[in-house]
Amino acid sequence: DLRDRTYYLSNGVIRVSGRRVATNAANFAQGDIVGVVLDADQGEIVFFRNGIEQGRARGIRGRLYPFVSCDSEGDQVALLGSYSLLLDRLPRQLADMEWDTQRHAPDVELS
Repeated sequence: DLRDRTYYLSNGVIRVSGRRVATNAANFAQGDIVGVVLDADQGEIVFFRNGIEQGRARGIRGRLYPFVSCDSEGDQVALLGSYSLLLDRLPRQLADMEWDTQRHAPDVELS
């Protein structure tokens, strides 16, 4: 259900629970590094492009499932992380990853 998704689109739109909260975030393209920081204690996700904050999603609660969507042939994504959970999983297992903000999980950063 799109109403429950929070995401940063390549055209610079940030949506939280289906609501557009930012339209002035920078577009991203080949070679850019898109960062996502989850602060489970504050219920907040912060989006970055090349190290510059693009917007925040507040009021995030419950279970979270990270995802990346590619819609063009030849699109590629590399997941880089400082959090060992990401480094220990094979790409096919990322779909099973779940973050529960109610358990005060540590901050997670994808960049």
